[in-house]
Amino acid sequence: MNIPLLSALFTVCLYCLFYIVYTGYQINITVKPGDNITLSCRAPSSTNIIVVEWIRTDLEPEYVFMYRDGRPVLESQHESFKDRVELEDSEMKDGDVSLVLRNVTTGDRGTYECRVVLGKTTRRKRYLNNEPISTIYLDYRFHKNMCTSGRTKLKRGLFCMSPEG
Repeated sequence: MNIPLLSALFTVCLYCLFYIVYTGYQINITVKPGDNITLSCRAPSSTNIIVVEWIRTDLEPEYVFMYRDGRPVLESQHESFKDRVELEDSEMKDGDVSLVLRNVTTGDRGTYECRVVLGKTTRRKRYLNNEPISTIYLDYRFHKNMCTSGRTKLKRGLFCMSPEG
């Protein structure tokens, strides 16, 4: 193979990788009420993270979590998420801007999006107005007890067993 062809193939591969990494993707998560979960999101690690914004698409203009100027921003945070969310890694090492959501409720069901603003020396690259880095659909399930009616020689009753046994 000649060098120009290899160079062209390399460029196409880099473009595809960039597209996959930066256009985001959707993850579906199913949890039960009361669970603590982590909503995963990773920004490019080679840049300075200026702003992190987590939203649930049906709650705008309020947000789930925002980090700006080195600290969480509490103004305009949706009431149902106060004291229940935080960054998994407060130092955001390696671009990890994953969000921990504690004590999941049935009201937490929905589509969550993660966006960031990155700073690199004097230039800023905005992601908040673009496609999200990560999109997660959170659903819930109930752990109902499985019950059957039964009869023995001694008594009649309702017998229940949890899904765990």
